Amino acid sequence: MPAHRRALVLLALGAALASGPHQPTRAAADGIPDLPRLMVWAWERPEDLRGLPDGAGVAFLAATYQLGGASFDRALRHQPLRVDAGTPLVAVVRIETDAAQPLTFDVKNIRTLAADIAARQHQPGVRTLQIDFDATLSERPFYRELLGVVRAELGDTPLSMTALASWCMDDNWIADLPVDEIVPMLFRLGPVNVPFAEAGARNRFRGAGCAAAVGVSTDEPTPPLAGRRRVYVFHPRSWTSDALAHAAVEAAR
Repeated sequence: MPAHRRALVLLALGAALASGPHQPTRAAADGIPDLPRLMVWAWERPEDLRGLPDGAGVAFLAATYQLGGASFDRALRHQPLRVDAGTPLVAVVRIETDAAQPLTFDVKNIRTLAADIAARQHQPGVRTLQIDFDATLSERPFYRELLGVVRAELGDTPLSMTALASWCMDDNWIADLPVDEIVPMLFRLGPVNVPFAEAGARNRFRGAGCAAAVGVSTDEPTPPLAGRRRVYVFHPRSWTSDALAHAAVEAAR
């Protein structure tokens, strides 16, 4: 994209972040006030996110952990990520499990895993650690214990977690987890997403823990968002200036 085109689109991005009824950069009941209102997820692909205006930050995939039995494998990010100095960063850790190897982690194994996960906070510019794990029903006790140990390992660094939308609705098992932010995911949900697109259903989330942030995607309609929320936006390809401008408009709704 030509430099002048990029400059015009980023100017529009800044205007969208500064306008509209959700002007403040902090989300309601915000457990992580040091982060801006708009966070773009940078997944495992080359990303050039230099030139973001004030009011936007980057949540980048830092590592993926594959768990099976009582052991884990860790794959660090290997795709380039370019950001300006001072850009607010969140290090995202993705956890995946093997259904053929049910988890058998004991206290020692969990401490080892938690220490390795917490070490992602030491990358330059990182202000927060976020864990992305679609824990099954049987994996919830393990996840609860892991979050507690990670929380202790992090010290003053805030801890965020993504959540299935159902966890914030009728299955609110996450209400007392030791995290500073819960990000309910409102995309890739199929029929589950329908209630959020219906008029008058924007307050379906229960509990204050799910009130401060939300996760959406550029390739799916964004449901109505009630109140002031931090908005994490996923893009299925490498980010472009046009996609960033679209993300800012959605976040300012």
